[in-house]
Amino acid sequence: MKSKDSQKFVEKMSEGGSDELEKEQNKRDAMCVFSELTQINKVMENGAEIIELLGEEFLFATLKINEDFERELKSLQNLESLPHTKLKYTDADFNHGINNQTGTLGHHAGIILETIENNLSRESVGKSRNIEEFRERWKSLFDTWKRYKLLCEDLAARRVNPKKIEKEFKDSDRVEFLFEILDNYLDKIDRPGGVEVNHQIDESVKDVVLTEKISVGALFNKIMNIMENSLQKEGFGAKNVTFHATIENNNLVMRVMDDGEGIPPEVIENIYKEKYTTRSKGTEHGGIGLAYADTIIASMGGEITVDTHYGDDNKGNLELEEGEPSYDPQDYNTIFEIKFALKKET
Repeated sequence: MKSKDSQKFVEKMSEGGSDELEKEQNKRDAMCVFSELTQINKVMENGAEIIELLGEEFLFATLKINEDFERELKSLQNLESLPHTKLKYTDADFNHGINNQTGTLGHHAGIILETIENNLSRESVGKSRNIEEFRERWKSLFDTWKRYKLLCEDLAARRVNPKKIEKEFKDSDRVEFLFEILDNYLDKIDRPGGVEVNHQIDESVKDVVLTEKISVGALFNKIMNIMENSLQKEGFGAKNVTFHATIENNNLVMRVMDDGEGIPPEVIENIYKEKYTTRSKGTEHGGIGLAYADTIIASMGGEITVDTHYGDDNKGNLELEEGEPSYDPQDYNTIFEIKFALKKET
């Protein structure tokens, strides 16, 4: 005889409840990924402290690498051990945005695995000419891990709900970690020929506390999508692309600005729609990377707006002196602005 729970399960499946069950399974998978990311991140943070404290005498036999750190790293020496592989997708799930992100995660994962393998070998350590070279190799691993972690958090949260961030995945009301990663990433971002990329993160924003917790990974991903859209090689004619984070009227304000051709009205109307994209000139801003950006940011207590000068209203390219970037929105043709209220005056 079937139990009441079994009967309810059968009824749920027969009434089309399989979608709900799938969502529940997706949430369990995502929570598992977040838990693994947290555990590995503790290992990486511990490792960063250990490597920083190493003295000038660093022969492998005398290295004071914590045994737990070494053991944990060795457990990560195959792809299946990394958290993003726990996220399962059907063919129907894949679109341009998810495909790009899983590709980026795979690339970062490859770097992580290769660096761990190389730097745990006696031969590799023996080839290091000095302690700074040794530290630099490990720092590269830790920096790659941080980007991997944020991208994986975003993908896991969107696997549960692509339109908003559920409360289980809002992990912080502070953004210092976000700006640490952005500062490093924007220094190295690919730049099409002739495009100047500048960024300024005001010191005042690094210790702010937001009124609501957010998914740092989701916010990182949206900022990166906007930056990369602005840097597309075709269609914009931008010569300057700029990121600026500051505080205005007790709000954290982040702007991505470019002096390109602007965004046509028909693209603005569809810019946050799923699967909306066009490859014709001037419309690369409408890529799938911005799908649901408005509802995702809103679900974390923030707001995203876009202001653009297109056609006859366009101001043309900025003429700037080398080494003297402008962070004034009035100088640019397209300005994406993301804003979050602060808990207290900062």
